[in-house]
Amino acid sequence: MLVALLSLFAMEARAQTGSDEEAHALFSAGEVAYGDGRYAAALNYFRQAYEMSGRALLLYNIGSAAEHLRRDGEALDAFERYLAETPEDAPNRAAVAARVEILRTELAEGAAGVVTPAPTASTAPAPSAQESPDLAPWITLGVGGALVIVGAVLLGVGYADAATFQSAAPGSMWSSVASAHDQAPILEGTGFALLGVGVAAAVAGLVWALTASHGSSVSASAWLDPNDGGLLLRGSF
Repeated sequence: MLVALLSLFAMEARAQTGSDEEAHALFSAGEVAYGDGRYAAALNYFRQAYEMSGRALLLYNIGSAAEHLRRDGEALDAFERYLAETPEDAPNRAAVAARVEILRTELAEGAAGVVTPAPTASTAPAPSAQESPDLAPWITLGVGGALVIVGAVLLGVGYADAATFQSAAPGSMWSSVASAHDQAPILEGTGFALLGVGVAAAVAGLVWALTASHGSSVSASAWLDPNDGGLLLRGSF
């Protein structure tokens, strides 16, 4: 997800010449590709622009494009370098730090072969007729759905703030767009993080609920399939 950082890079690049002009052209091509959902092309453009300019802001764009492609290791490396090369008071550091922690956890679990825990016929006994139905999977599903909604709202507000800043008329007073400029990256980063956590929780709750409801004779599996248009839930029950 690209944020107001793009505009900052563009404004800086206008004042430069030579290789910076080439870097800005590559950045612009990456911005267009990212907006079209061509994340592989965008990643390549952003990499080249960073190699030419060395601007730390581009590391954020590299990480965002890599994350869309589910190249989590590359995304984590870019975000960590972004945090190392940007000032402590950068407005979106907290959101980027949160995404770094999520990626570290996902990579660690993947390396260890850990999957989202869900009761199965062999580990969770079927409830008797006298037992109340297990509400835990539905609570997990509900919490995941709530996080997705909150994340989407924050993302929408962040996009709106970014649009306000980027579409400001020439000569506009800084005070009229300062708040939108400062809040957009924080809202977008936090919204993106919540969407990821919410989708993961919702999938875990759904798999859990369906496995428990089918009993011991039916197995269930589900996974997230990322593509250029977003995430698809696939599975068999």
